[in-house]
Amino acid sequence: MKKFFVAVTAAVSCVALLTSCAQSSTSSRHAKAAASRSAAASKSAAASKSAQASGDVTKVSAPSLTLFAAASTRVINDELQALPELADTKITFNNDGSPSLVQQIEDGGPADVLVTADEKNMQKAVDGGLVDTPVTLATNSMVLVVPKDNPKKIKSWDDFVKTKNSATVVTCDLDVPCGNVADQVLKENKVEVEPASLETSVSNVLGKVTSGEADAGFVYATDAAAAGDAVTTIEIPNAQKHRNQILAAVVKSSTQQEGAKQLVDLLKSQKVAELWKTHGFESAS
Repeated sequence: MKKFFVAVTAAVSCVALLTSCAQSSTSSRHAKAAASRSAAASKSAAASKSAQASGDVTKVSAPSLTLFAAASTRVINDELQALPELADTKITFNNDGSPSLVQQIEDGGPADVLVTADEKNMQKAVDGGLVDTPVTLATNSMVLVVPKDNPKKIKSWDDFVKTKNSATVVTCDLDVPCGNVADQVLKENKVEVEPASLETSVSNVLGKVTSGEADAGFVYATDAAAAGDAVTTIEIPNAQKHRNQILAAVVKSSTQQEGAKQLVDLLKSQKVAELWKTHGFESAS
């Protein structure tokens, strides 16, 4: 009986030992698998971070997209379309005042991506359920421009303040981003102006100055730069305090959601950030 008990005890011990070994082996395999998955995840995250740092962007896959973009952003249209990421995609640009663009989308306009020149109008589009969450692309600032022949001899901000009552001055309407920013910088400098006209887009203001219809106009620094020798640019004191933001968002009614998202990713990429800078915009960061 004693021998039987010893034999049973030995057998149980052996089984326990084998079970322990098996569990140890299984645990070891699980640990190795977990470590492998962790390493793969870390490698993937590192690769993603590296790609973001290098400014890599995905080639836009849609054959065509319609971009509703604020008038002030028209200066990058040609260079944007020429990017290799858009080699197989035709962009149809609709450049207009931000309020008009939002209204057009509300009315069923066929937009895939919306770009506004301020937060107010983009927020209106968000609140109306027209677009997805927006991203900031760049910023812009306000300047004063006078025509090339400069009949009022306005060569500085002080000159403008002295002659503003006798000069023909144009600005954007207050509902348009360029009008709102102009109003802010005028108030900042405690200067009151009675505009001869209130335009619906910054390009209209610039057009009236370059044509000689106006003696001075409030436009963005990027528009002044694009006009070249057709205008003389005058810096406005404290204008940097009232920079406006350029924002982009995918339009929810777009029938090409993936392509629209890819276009927004391209617009906020490091590659396009260089285009913004080339034309006088500043980084959003």
